[in-house]
Amino acid sequence: MESNLVIIESPNKIKTIAKYLGNNYQIIATIGHLRDIPKSNFNAFDPKTFEPKWKIIRKPKDKKEIIDVIDKQAKKAKKIYLATDPDREGEAIAWHVYDLLEKNEKDKCVRITFNEITEEAIKKAIKNERKIQMAWVHSQFVRRILDRVIGYDLSKFVHKKFNGISAGRVQSVVLKLLNLREKQIADFKPKKWFTIDTTLKNGDQLILSQINPKNTTKIGIGSNDYEIKGNEINFKTKDAVTKVTKNLSNEFSVSLIDPPKLINYASKDPYKTSTLQQDAITKLGWNLSRIVSVIQNLYEGIDLENDHLALITYPRTDSIRMADTFVKKAKDFIKKTYGEKYVSQKKRSLKTQNQNGNIQDAHECIRIIDPYLTPEKLKDKISDDYYKMYQLIWQRTIASLMSPMVIETTMIKFLNNNCQFHTTHKKMIFDGYKHIFPATKEYDDESKNYKLNEKYKTKSIEINEHISKPPERYSPASLIKILDESGIGRPSTYKIMADIVLTRGYCQLINRSYCLTPIGTQVIEGLNKYFNDVINFDFTKKMEQRLDAIANEKEKWNEWLMLFVPKFKQRVEEISKKFVNTNLNVGRKCPKCGHQLVYRYSRITKKQFIGCSNYPKCKYVEFPQPPKIEIKCPKCGGNLLYRFSKISKKQFIGCSNYPKCNFICNSLEQLQKKDPLKK
Repeated sequence: MESNLVIIESPNKIKTIAKYLGNNYQIIATIGHLRDIPKSNFNAFDPKTFEPKWKIIRKPKDKKEIIDVIDKQAKKAKKIYLATDPDREGEAIAWHVYDLLEKNEKDKCVRITFNEITEEAIKKAIKNERKIQMAWVHSQFVRRILDRVIGYDLSKFVHKKFNGISAGRVQSVVLKLLNLREKQIADFKPKKWFTIDTTLKNGDQLILSQINPKNTTKIGIGSNDYEIKGNEINFKTKDAVTKVTKNLSNEFSVSLIDPPKLINYASKDPYKTSTLQQDAITKLGWNLSRIVSVIQNLYEGIDLENDHLALITYPRTDSIRMADTFVKKAKDFIKKTYGEKYVSQKKRSLKTQNQNGNIQDAHECIRIIDPYLTPEKLKDKISDDYYKMYQLIWQRTIASLMSPMVIETTMIKFLNNNCQFHTTHKKMIFDGYKHIFPATKEYDDESKNYKLNEKYKTKSIEINEHISKPPERYSPASLIKILDESGIGRPSTYKIMADIVLTRGYCQLINRSYCLTPIGTQVIEGLNKYFNDVINFDFTKKMEQRLDAIANEKEKWNEWLMLFVPKFKQRVEEISKKFVNTNLNVGRKCPKCGHQLVYRYSRITKKQFIGCSNYPKCKYVEFPQPPKIEIKCPKCGGNLLYRFSKISKKQFIGCSNYPKCNFICNSLEQLQKKDPLKK
């Protein structure tokens, strides 16, 4: 009996898909791309048509072996389902499989996609087979060619001129973002202001919101001595705020009680890639590699007692759309579990708002598959990482379909010597979507019974000084947020973009913030000077829009390449010939031979070091010393040191008494936990 052949990308999906399709289907995974264009610009594509000249990938895994298996099984198959991921990259991989097959086997091929790995979704996809969308494939061609051209030529430029390891259309824009933030921090000038912070004996805190103009003359201050921001007064000098404070008595009189207002607080939208990654970083404290690995496994399927089950939908998406069938099922769950009043009555289509004009909106949001499979049912059946991530996604999915939280707010105004103060009381009337977040305690205080003209004694009247802070350096979470908001990159590239500046030695992650290294600053300032029109937010965003236009058949895929690439390559060549760089110099002479010391970059440790410009004749090097660790080894009391693993290529903390003491931990944060020995 002839069987059908299903081609997917990840081998981790095979077990989940196989149980739904049965024995009449054979499944083979490509393990990513099968072909790529060469890293060198030579023979990478036809210079006239820009048709890529594909080469089979040989490293790190020789894909010729997988191609041979696909070819062999394709000859036996009745039908070939190209079921690679439901995005443009997946469409391109499907085309590569198709293109590598012989004519007879090509005729058997159909394209199918599914957003979730469930029996219903897979069988529906098989019923809705289609042809490969060549416009999507061509869009991916352009992305790959452009990244090769810009990446290869600029990488060669920064390596020769700055000792940098690479540059690229997107990675260098990330570096530009970080460099701009460093300049904002350097140019920052702090501002100082003062406030009056008052606490009544009943515990309520009052905010000064108005000063009677007649009173200002009396106490000796003018309108230029303070400014009103919203409902609060900020004083510019300590002298002015002191004069007002001295004029206050220790008794406040209720002058006005505003009518209570009911305010609805709707839940947040369901997750897309960027918002899930941000939340997992801030709420779970995970790094991006851990996040991407866990959500990919939840999508592909995990072992669950005697079953293998996929728990979430496709995790690389910029959409917040949600399937109508799932919305109905989830609302039924909410009604049965929490009551009808908790079901959102708003007809919410959850269509993505295309705010930056740069959203593909190709799939649904990231959501759970089965609302009835609650985190509590899985807690003792799956690993802690899987549980925490699933709980995060489950709560956000369900909350997005629940009623708003309703808060009653009442503003009470007080007078004290012609100065008006106020306090706001908030009382929860209905918890709505907050019902599924039991740890949340906001807005649940009871209103106090104030009456007009009643007088209240103060517990304290204090003058507080405030100083504005410089902009914070980007953290992994805030970097992903700005990339998403700026329309730079795609959901599948956020992790790569956030990581590559670290692996190239252009930045270090210190206290969870990106800090530029000297070589990173040199590379981006050089690129800013000579290639600012390419290493540019607007260029990157417009490029993504151009790729969208190609994918939507509104633009021919190779027309723009024919105009851009020759001019760009010629420009790089001209600048390289004229360029003279002195920024690599450290400013000191080599103590060994007297030549200039320069900044260099280690491809092994992925870190910057200082070396002699007379290398290889002189091999003098200096390595920056890592900060001293004040905490003693919790195992033996010895000194702890930063070490570097030759196997994992990562830094870790180890005991100076090694090998007698084999204590290690991954980070200072882990060391500072109560029980660092427990993994």
